[in-house]
Amino acid sequence: MMDKNSQDHIKAVAISEIRSPRLAVTKQFFAVHELDQTNPIRLVHPDDKGNWLVYFGIKGERYYWVVVVKLGETESIAKWGYCNPHSAVYLQIISSILKPDAITAKLGLQPTRQYEKGSLKQGVAGTRHGQRYDTSLWRYEENLPSATDFDKKLNSLLQILVKRKQKLKSLLDSCSIGIQVVHYVQVDYTWGWHLDKKQILLLSQLGVELDIDLNASGPDLP
Repeated sequence: MMDKNSQDHIKAVAISEIRSPRLAVTKQFFAVHELDQTNPIRLVHPDDKGNWLVYFGIKGERYYWVVVVKLGETESIAKWGYCNPHSAVYLQIISSILKPDAITAKLGLQPTRQYEKGSLKQGVAGTRHGQRYDTSLWRYEENLPSATDFDKKLNSLLQILVKRKQKLKSLLDSCSIGIQVVHYVQVDYTWGWHLDKKQILLLSQLGVELDIDLNASGPDLP
């Protein structure tokens, strides 16, 4: 566990790179982006190479700028920087038969969003006045730091669902069940994603679908 002084030092190195860029990639990115001053640092954690990753929020965007900090005995430096997507990962269940409360009772999880078949659509773009939902929706998303990477969010959710595998399978006849992933990326950083063998196996064992959407936004880099 890193103490507060050490973490403050890592943050200071990363902030210094943002304010007075030394790296060409930082200069390029912030030539057309602004830091979110209201909540600049979203996450700090180590990578598997001995570096520290500091995630910065970007004004008006969902993606993040990451400064890679290398700690040294005499000097710590910003080693590299890159844009990282924001990933929303959640379990979604849709049913025209079961109500959300019945799904909650079955799984023992409190939904982060739900609506019931027949209820009025409110605040939904493109809907007519008085229009109602023709199915019920039940959604569960973990309360993890928003900047947490896709892999970590997916693995954490899968571990929760594996413990409820039989309960999920008992819903398959009356519900459409899937894991939804939404990637928010910068237009010049539209890299893909990878599912390892364990993740694919767990998805198969759970009997759920995987749906991935890609939303690209932001200005072109100079």
